Amino acid sequence: MSILRKGGRVSRAVAIVLTSRGWDQFQVPAKTGDLCERVMAKCDQGYLCDVCGEEVDNISESDLYLRFVTGQITSQALLASPERHLKCNPIVAQFIVAEQFETPTADGPFAKSEMDPPYVAEQEDLMTRGWQRLQELYEISDQTPLTDYPLPEFRRSTSDR
Repeated sequence: MSILRKGGRVSRAVAIVLTSRGWDQFQVPAKTGDLCERVMAKCDQGYLCDVCGEEVDNISESDLYLRFVTGQITSQALLASPERHLKCNPIVAQFIVAEQFETPTADGPFAKSEMDPPYVAEQEDLMTRGWQRLQELYEISDQTPLTDYPLPEFRRSTSDR
């Protein structure tokens, strides 16, 4: 299992291991890293989107990691949950309000226009901050432990579950 990273040549490997504290990531020594790169090649290709079937290229466009950083799923659920592009999940993505993000419109009963305004405001705040965190992680994920990916208010609750 690999974590979605910025991309480029892998200079070291990262192992994701279940410990007594939950899932944790460890740097793997260079010689072992070379072996891991060969063994983990298919995992390093990334996750496939459950909706369109295309590869989710990086963490900045990941619905799965947005759910993780916003406390909706635990680190253990990262292994078992389906991945989607944010653009392929308009029900969640409609709450991201940022100039750099092309916000889709969801139709039907799950459109935010059909929801209570206080709930919409709460979700817009949370999902926008989560999306901004994904943009940060795109740049620093290779230096950041998985337990530090979530927004501050969710770090303890997602790693302790």
